[in-house]
Formats: sequence, C-alpha cells, structure tokens
Amino acid sequence: MIGNDLVYFPDWKRRSGDRLRRFRQKIYTPRERIWIENDSDHHLLEAKFWAVKEAVYKSAFKKLRERKFAPKSIAIVDYDGIHFSVIHREEQYLVTVEVAKDFVHAVTSPGVGHLSFSFEDDSHYRSQITVEESAMKLVKDNFGVPHGFWKNRKLDLSVSHDGGMAVVDVSF
Repeated sequence: MIGNDLVYFPDWKRRSGDRLRRFRQKIYTPRERIWIENDSDHHLLEAKFWAVKEAVYKSAFKKLRERKFAPKSIAIVDYDGIHFSVIHREEQYLVTVEVAKDFVHAVTSPGVGHLSFSFEDDSHYRSQITVEESAMKLVKDNFGVPHGFWKNRKLDLSVSHDGGMAVVDVSF
C-alpha cells in the first residue's frame, strides 16, 4: 500500500528549545536523534525523518487498520538523503524523499512506481482530479482512508497536505 506525507519546511526552522527537545525524545529513536543533532542542516533532516515516518504510518495503517501512531516503532535504519530504509513491525519499507521549494515530500510505494499530483491550493483535490480529461474521484472509507476511482478502476493512493499545498500519490 502506498503512503505519503508533505511537510511545509519553513515551520520546522522556527522550532527550538526544550519543547523541541521533548518532541524529539517522543518521536525519534536514539539513533535518529543523533543523526539529526549531528547534521549541519538538522531542521531539514528532521522534516525528512518526520515525513518518512508519516508515509510509512499511512501505508501500514491501510494494511493493519490500527489508529496507533507510535513513531519510535517506525525506525529509520539507513538513509542517503533521498532514499530511506525503514523497519516497522519487522517489515521493511523503502521511502523516497524529495525537497522542492519549501516542501519535503516522502512516498513509499510497493508498486513499480507512482505518480504525484501537486496542487497549490489544497482545496482543489478534495473530490476529484482530472487525468487525461477524465475525473479521478476521491472517496474516504469508514476509517478515513482515501481511495481513488478512475475509469471504474480502484487506485491505491495517498493524500497529504500542509502549508497550502497538497499532493496525491498514486501507485501503479
């Protein structure tokens, strides 16, 4: 199952002090905290780590149907800045991260690839997206998980929005 996250990066640059320290202790493993604290651009790396954990959570939730976000159980074990290897409940996830303008975008997809649709005003994606002049309908199930339907075909997708932007990733 696909999972994604979008983080508006300028918000992360403003964080500091004891509140940030407590947040990091709650969210990141000791190893992840060391990586963040030793990085020359620690705000950017932390935003990437957060986006990676959120993307894995969204993917795992679709399978497990558990609304339990336990970020330390989503452990980043290796990364090169773009590709992140993550272990959650003994399952490995590979997550790709890109940084564009003021945003960090993370996506994990079990398929051969994925398509990303970005929107400057996040209200435009809520009910449909036009693809090849045909509307892709977005519908949330009883768990709040969005599903896409295009030309009578159900799509594996993930939606995220932050900072006035939205992104919809579709796995294929």
